[in-house]
Amino acid sequence: MRAGELNQRVNIEVVSITQDDIGQTTHAWSTLLTIWAQVQTAGGSEKFYGGELVAEATHKIKMRFISGLNSRTMRLRWRSKILDVVFIDESRQSYGELFMLAKELPD
Repeated sequence: MRAGELNQRVNIEVVSITQDDIGQTTHAWSTLLTIWAQVQTAGGSEKFYGGELVAEATHKIKMRFISGLNSRTMRLRWRSKILDVVFIDESRQSYGELFMLAKELPD
């Protein structure tokens, strides 16, 4: 992997789930790491939900390998966008690479 390919700053955020004073579950996101990555738009679509047109975008993220990441408890913040990690591909671990597929969440 060439370092120049990783030209975008991405924050890896993890969720903390707690209960407030009245027993309701709250989710708080905090930055675990800020890394260099390559972010490419992999596809997009538009769908009607409740009579409104909603755009969806999917992104492929390439980064240096990091062990222990879990798509159920993390998300990515890239530019002003929040990306929900759908899949983590560790098949290129021996090459020091990690790929993720993430869906852009609406504002």
